[in-house]
Amino acid sequence: MLFLFLLFVQWIQAQLIANSTSDFFVLNTTSLPSTTIPTTGTTQSIVQKTTFTVGMIVTEVQQQQIGYSITGGVIAVALGEIARIHLLDTIEFEFIVNYTDCTEANAAGVAVYLMKERNVDVVLGPACGAAIIPVGFLSTYYETLQVAWGFASAATLSDTTRFPYLSTVVPNYKQLGYAFNSLLQMFNWDTMALFYGDDGYGACIDMMSDVADALTDPIFNSTSIASTQKVDLTSGTRQPMITALQKLRARARIIGVLDNVRDAPLYCNTTDCLQNDSKYTGGIGSFAQQLYDAFMYYAYCLNASMALDPINGARNQTVFQAVRNTVAFSGWSGAIAMTPNATRVPRFFLYGVTITGLTTRFVNFTWAGQGDYMISTPTFTDEASSIWAARGGARPLSTPICGFLGTDCPLTTWEQNGIYICVGGGVLILLVLLFSVLLVYITREKRKERERLDAEWQIPYVILDRAGEPVSAYKYKTIPKLVNEDFAEFRMLRKLENDNVHRFIGVCHDHAPMMSIWKFASRGTLDEVVAKGFHGNLCSQTCWIDERKGVFDLENRNEKIEELLYMIKRGSSIPMRPNLNVPEEMELNPAVLHMIRDCWSDSPDARPTISTIKTIIKSMAQSDGGQQNLMDHVFNLMESYAETLEKEVQDRMTELVEEKKKSDLLLYRMLPKQVADRLKLGQSVEPESFDSVTIFFSDVVQFTNLAAKCSPLQIVNLLNDLYTIFDQIIEQHSIYKVETIGDGYLCVSGLPYRNGIQHVKEIAEMSLDFLRAVQIFRIPHLPSEKINLRIGMHSGSCVSGVVGLAMPRYCLFGDTVNTASRMESNGKPGRIHMSFDAVDLLNRIGGYEVEPRGEVIIKGKGVMETFWLNGRSEIGGMTSIVSRAVPPPPPALSDDRVFHNQHTATRESTPTMQNETRLPSAGSPGPALPNYDEAKGMYRQQINWQ
Repeated sequence: MLFLFLLFVQWIQAQLIANSTSDFFVLNTTSLPSTTIPTTGTTQSIVQKTTFTVGMIVTEVQQQQIGYSITGGVIAVALGEIARIHLLDTIEFEFIVNYTDCTEANAAGVAVYLMKERNVDVVLGPACGAAIIPVGFLSTYYETLQVAWGFASAATLSDTTRFPYLSTVVPNYKQLGYAFNSLLQMFNWDTMALFYGDDGYGACIDMMSDVADALTDPIFNSTSIASTQKVDLTSGTRQPMITALQKLRARARIIGVLDNVRDAPLYCNTTDCLQNDSKYTGGIGSFAQQLYDAFMYYAYCLNASMALDPINGARNQTVFQAVRNTVAFSGWSGAIAMTPNATRVPRFFLYGVTITGLTTRFVNFTWAGQGDYMISTPTFTDEASSIWAARGGARPLSTPICGFLGTDCPLTTWEQNGIYICVGGGVLILLVLLFSVLLVYITREKRKERERLDAEWQIPYVILDRAGEPVSAYKYKTIPKLVNEDFAEFRMLRKLENDNVHRFIGVCHDHAPMMSIWKFASRGTLDEVVAKGFHGNLCSQTCWIDERKGVFDLENRNEKIEELLYMIKRGSSIPMRPNLNVPEEMELNPAVLHMIRDCWSDSPDARPTISTIKTIIKSMAQSDGGQQNLMDHVFNLMESYAETLEKEVQDRMTELVEEKKKSDLLLYRMLPKQVADRLKLGQSVEPESFDSVTIFFSDVVQFTNLAAKCSPLQIVNLLNDLYTIFDQIIEQHSIYKVETIGDGYLCVSGLPYRNGIQHVKEIAEMSLDFLRAVQIFRIPHLPSEKINLRIGMHSGSCVSGVVGLAMPRYCLFGDTVNTASRMESNGKPGRIHMSFDAVDLLNRIGGYEVEPRGEVIIKGKGVMETFWLNGRSEIGGMTSIVSRAVPPPPPALSDDRVFHNQHTATRESTPTMQNETRLPSAGSPGPALPNYDEAKGMYRQQINWQ
């Protein structure tokens, strides 16, 4: 309906103008294709009018939207509206129309022609997005006004610093993005995706960039764009759209969808203009209303400029710049008002489908008055019954509860913490069980302890008839009923032992009458002593009292002695006690009086203990130090000195013990413990022979070349780091580290503690651990270099002993040391070389994978069959080794035939250290012997075969 109305108005205007064609003319330029049309009224006006030249940069590239053939006709409609409202009665317009192919270069050339050569007052267009920016730069250079329409929504056109003479009558894309931003904030959506279609006009790139900038503005938004999907709208099918939506489904749930010239006064006679009726039956172009609003905007700005400055305001750029942001009118596309950056004030609306299927407006978006920011105002009060009514009243979430693919549903409490609940419940049950068992055990033990203690004071009568130590028994006339409190008191009496207390032994309650058993006192009771006269005539008449004995002041009391005794025996809340009258001339600490009164208490529990009395007396003596006698002072000093000396001695002993532990630890690292203990006792260590041990030698491959790349300090640090790792591995096995010689490493198992044939297994395990350790070891100052080992091991007999007094060393002697060294020197990097003797013992243990190497000529030994240790056997069984004919071992040597070579004599591959004396090996120097018979000569001359 709107398009039909516009066509009707255009047709009426064209007819009105066609009645006076004599006032129009067409001028064809030669430099650039253009049409120049002056416009006047149908009658000659008596008022002199001013002519303004309007340059129009048009195109036919995108005809359905901005094609000049179907949009240019609105200029005539605009002129009619200007005349109708008498907006510019003193001004007439001359139009210069030039075509462009929408490329930047072509549009720039057309703009130069219009601005420089034709000196137009204003440029309308271009309407294609790519051509607006270069024309905008030229308008700045030539200070020519430019009003853009069509695809002029790029946010960069709002930059008044770059384009001070450019105005746009369309909102920009960033304003659309901020409107969408305010909608997301209204519904608390923080994750979304953008879904757009490319219609081939090139505007989508600017739209997506500006909308994305608005959505990701860190000041006003925290929304993350999960995905951006582009759909091809030129295919004519729905499949590309469905495919794009399926991709977005896994990333987001909130999706944003980004969507007659031939007559006076233009007299267009191009092919497109002449055929526009037949080609475009749908009416005028979709952007024609923007062209209308662009021209009307310029007209209103021109009118405002003339009102502000009637003389020069029409062509004064300063005045025009001042009024262009204040113009407001009702245009074809709606209300026209401008922002401070000469961009149209936007108004957006959010429409939705109601539950009845009708379309209604739900949200209004208005300009915030600053920048490109927008404010969203809902038209509803209850979103559940309005905008989300079709969804059951539930607002959609930006991120579904179960995730975009439905695989991230929140776990239930049992799913989240089920394993912890089970583990916690199991632990709790276990703790309850342990506590119950512990409680039962403690109760049982306490009961047993009580029974044991009760058995100590419960004396069977039959035991009393046996001959033994005499005891005293007190017979009771009645048998009292014993309760638990009595049992507890008897147990305490049984434990009470003091020289000044008659010891209680027990109770005999399985006989009538019941008797309490006490330790026998040979002299009897005090009454018996007095009766027997052993103590003389001990009675009250013969007991004399001096002045220090406190008694009742009978002279000043009314009670008789019998009454006092009765009152004392009866007892009362205030016990009957003598009065403590202290003479004035006597200096007595009041604490003594309080302590005496406390000791007079009838209740034993209220009386202070002996330790409390001693503490009180000691404190009184310290406070009254001047009153102490000389002996008390001397004793106190001696006691103090004794305590101080004892503490100092204890501290010194503790320090001595700690230092001794440190010394012993250092000594045990240098020598075997039993050897070190004998040396500490001053005893000599006799050489000891071991029938079966396994000796290990290792050497760092290419150590000389590696050392050449390092400083001496770096070499020391390298070997220290490497040997520290090896020492940690040795601690896990029953192996004794003999020594390190440069890059060489010597270990032995089977001594000083014998372990059967397990020594070969310990050495094998340690060798495998060494190889694994060097694979991950890195040199700090040479990270690209790797350490590799050459390992050899041999099993046999040897002799150990301590050599030297200053810096004694625990050394190994025997051919086994020499052979183990030859295994290492004839080995290969990264391999463990073993002799037949070691393999034979290892096979008896089993569980290892051994590879025969074959016969090898060993210096000093001749031809020997050797093997490689590859690792542990996967099946854990015995490894079968078929041995070829090998020479028999040398015969046993007598005690006086001891080898004089040490293991240090075999380290020919190691550079000699400073101040080191090397002993030659048993067969060196000399070439390797080719056969077994010549191998006998490797021993020293004084040792012959038997």
